Amino acid sequence: MRVSNKQAAENRGALLQAANRLFRKRGIDGIGVAEIAKEFQAEFSARSRDLARRAESAPAEVRALDERIARLRARLKAGDMQAGKVQVLDVRREPEWDAGHIEGATWWPLDNFRVSAPEIDHDAPIAVHCKGGYRSLIASSLLQRAGFRDVVNVVGGFDAWQEAKLPLASARPVESTT
Repeated sequence: MRVSNKQAAENRGALLQAANRLFRKRGIDGIGVAEIAKEFQAEFSARSRDLARRAESAPAEVRALDERIARLRARLKAGDMQAGKVQVLDVRREPEWDAGHIEGATWWPLDNFRVSAPEIDHDAPIAVHCKGGYRSLIASSLLQRAGFRDVVNVVGGFDAWQEAKLPLASARPVESTT
């Protein structure tokens, strides 16, 4: 969301008025209110500039992420996964794997990382996924620390894979243990 200079000035003015009302209400009118208001305005201005910088850099980050996704899709469509050029690593738990997994994926639950990294090619690109993206983010970091070079966390995980209607090896419902 982009805020114009006019809107920012109006917001600063409204906040300063609110601060002045609060100071008067608390009975500290005339005791450094102007100095406090200036500090408040300076802090607000700095935070506004920081938010504006973050908002401007977000599209570049989104474009970079889109490009990584496009490269991964292109590799998958080109048959790289079947040819062993892209390794897909599933870090979900066993019942999740049994319920459905990506065709050609290697299963290595995140819990197994405590013992060792998976025995897969260090030099081939690796697409790491879990159900939604949190566990795979951790696994990706651990793989990079273990010396794997080309690691991609599949944002959205298995849920996104299913939504995109990409191929699955099995899709059996998870049985309840209760």
